[in-house]
Amino acid sequence: MDCEICGKELAKARIHCSTCARAALYPYRIEQATTLLERETFSQHVEAVVNGTEDRAGQAVSLGETLVDTHESSKRVAVQRNLAAADEIQERMRLITEQTELLQRQMEETKREIAARKAAIAQRRSDLESATYNIDKRRAKELDMVKEVIRTVKHADDVGQREDIRSKVWHCKHAADVAGLKQRRRRSRDGQTKLEYYIGGVRIHDLRDLNCTCSN
Repeated sequence: MDCEICGKELAKARIHCSTCARAALYPYRIEQATTLLERETFSQHVEAVVNGTEDRAGQAVSLGETLVDTHESSKRVAVQRNLAAADEIQERMRLITEQTELLQRQMEETKREIAARKAAIAQRRSDLESATYNIDKRRAKELDMVKEVIRTVKHADDVGQREDIRSKVWHCKHAADVAGLKQRRRRSRDGQTKLEYYIGGVRIHDLRDLNCTCSN
């Protein structure tokens, strides 16, 4: 091919003008364009595989082999995604199951505590009912028992007091007999009869008579 300006053959002659330079760069431009197209095609293939979409560009570039590879790759990526999602779901289910079991154990423990408290409250209520059952009658009965005890103690005290009096009387009488106490009747000037007491021949004056004598 000859240059239109300098008439030189491009493949054999050196570059002498801009036309020759552009003509010399055509093969490199074509190679670059081809590389960019292939890069774009591969980029579309990768996006199709990753996103799982239909590879329209692949259909235009290749007839069947690339399409089959893309489809299989897309299926493989989808399977991997499904497996990852399944693993995530399994992990979440495991966590949910653990939380559910923990909540169940806590609920069972709470139920046992509530049952124990109810039993304790019922026992206290039963004890209170037993303690207050017929409380008026029991109070009256206990009051009667206390009164009976008081009467018994009072009777015993009265008996003891009478015994003390009898004992004192006996001792006084015995002491009077030992001392030689004598009782005599004497008629006074006014005609009344009075009793006089003597111990060992000595008269024991009545204090009342002494008082009357002093007052007179």
